[in-house]
Amino acid sequence: MLSDSSKEYIESIKSRIKHIPVNDLDQAFNKFEAYYRIYGRLFNDCAKVLIERGRNYRLGNDQDCATKAVIEYLTTDIIFDAFDKNADDIETLITILPSYRIKFSKKSEYQPEVDEALLTGLQSTDKETKVLSLLQVLYFVRCNIAHSRKVVEDRQILLLNTLTNLLETLNALQIAELSKE
Repeated sequence: MLSDSSKEYIESIKSRIKHIPVNDLDQAFNKFEAYYRIYGRLFNDCAKVLIERGRNYRLGNDQDCATKAVIEYLTTDIIFDAFDKNADDIETLITILPSYRIKFSKKSEYQPEVDEALLTGLQSTDKETKVLSLLQVLYFVRCNIAHSRKVVEDRQILLLNTLTNLLETLNALQIAELSKE
């Protein structure tokens, strides 16, 4: 269920988002972070619904809530179909991902094998693999920003704008589905 407090929170952020242009790197970071704050609220709402249904999710385990709970709540097919309108963004992500370092350990050690698996997942024809990889990329980039495991370069505008487009689609989908509860 999309609570009134979640609706107010989302509308507050959305009113600020529409005023953020994305023609420089700081603005691209700000817009991505704003959309991810909405996503964070929504993936926790999805997890709460699943917990009420007896599923074993723990609020505060953001990686599972941001990936597995969202997939379980919305279903792979619904997410995959919604991302159909983002086909160009997904192709862009596949093209540019090899030039970025996405996954780091808690000790800030780069994990190239995870990045390779993410790229392979994005290229997969298996819906579950592709959707999980997309959600993981979103989560790991957010972690890099939040925990300062990033190099700041102008070329990141393309990555951030691409991911922001995916978040916009994913957020709209979650809002629509949670509003039905």
